[in-house]
Amino acid sequence: MGRLLLVVATVAVGFSLQACSSAVPAQVREPRSGPVVLPAGGASFFQFESTRVARHEGGEVAWETTHSPAGPPVVGAVDLSSAWAAVGYQRRIAFVQLSTRKVSWIPNPLVDRLSDLSIRGETALLRDGSRVLAIRVPSGSVLWEHQFASHLDQSEVNSLDYALPRTDDEVVLLASRQGSAWTDGVVKVQRLDRSRGDWRLRNENRLPGFTWVHQAESDGEELYVAGLREETQRRVGGAGRLWQWLVISKVDLGSLEVTELVYTVRQERETVVTDLVIGTGAVAVILDERTLQVFRLVEGGTASAPIFERTFAQADSVAWISDQELVVQTSDGTELVRY
Repeated sequence: MGRLLLVVATVAVGFSLQACSSAVPAQVREPRSGPVVLPAGGASFFQFESTRVARHEGGEVAWETTHSPAGPPVVGAVDLSSAWAAVGYQRRIAFVQLSTRKVSWIPNPLVDRLSDLSIRGETALLRDGSRVLAIRVPSGSVLWEHQFASHLDQSEVNSLDYALPRTDDEVVLLASRQGSAWTDGVVKVQRLDRSRGDWRLRNENRLPGFTWVHQAESDGEELYVAGLREETQRRVGGAGRLWQWLVISKVDLGSLEVTELVYTVRQERETVVTDLVIGTGAVAVILDERTLQVFRLVEGGTASAPIFERTFAQADSVAWISDQELVVQTSDGTELVRY
């Protein structure tokens, strides 16, 4: 199944369940099977597939064959501030210098174990569960490697969901312990550094309102987190009523201050945030592999309804390519959406 990845009327409705059970959590930034689309600025974008790469620019498409088959890409990341991007395959990593459109390839040091990657400046983090490897961009030289499992055990959380470099010796981690319809989850963002040789916690903050964390993305200055809040209302002698809200929050990567951006009731029994991308003054999500929603970010407030919505037979993921244009991977292929 082809997938595309980024690389940044609400009413009080409930429903009855004969046996109340909460939604199955989605792994944050779950590895997928491509293609991966990277915005390159000016409505241009790259499209990475198993054995070839396309550059879409000015209405023209130029295809190049990759050096050797690497299997389907699984994840992509972009840092527009430094004009670097990366695409992770299980056997190789592609780095893209967006200003020159140059693509360079290195072997993936986490062969067949890559679950996520992120990039900031000339530092990229490759993640295998709670194991994180930092490499230099674009040479691929290893800067450090660390297993954060013991750190998570001491922090009321048990899942490392996202890791982002701040400098060569400083990282921001998003970690969680998933909740249920009856208990709140624990979601933390933490800044750690190893300037004194070992990793030390410098600052942390909680993200309130989440039962499940589904997706996370960063634009280099802020971290965006999307998921669900669930609550069950118990009724004597009757079925419980499960309520779900879509929640999107942002975290300032400097202060770790948390701001809630979106809080809206969902009517479906089980909602999964399939993808999350960040635009200029807006965020977009794919819900339940079929519904695209765009929310305008409200200065000092919380958005409760999308400004644009469209439902597809199947929509796996989405990428911004300009302020009002997105590329959506549907069951029929890649589709340009303007709103």
